Amino acid sequence: MKFGVIVFPGSNCDHDAYHVVSKHVGQPVDFIWHKETDLSGYDAVIARHKFQSLIKNESEDERQTAAVN
Repeated sequence: MKFGVIVFPGSNCDHDAYHVVSKHVGQPVDFIWHKETDLSGYDAVIARHKFQSLIKNESEDERQTAAVN
């Protein structure tokens, strides 16, 4: 099974995913630049979640709620 890990600019979790697949799962893995359109060479592709933007949105909501109260 061949894995691919999608790389986004400014992200660092792609290296964690690569390490887990290669060292702990023991499967071949490649980094894939986020603009790549052909994923046909991969059986599984790992992409990061936009966790940073979720934190930002939650923080903005909390600030707005605090300002109202």
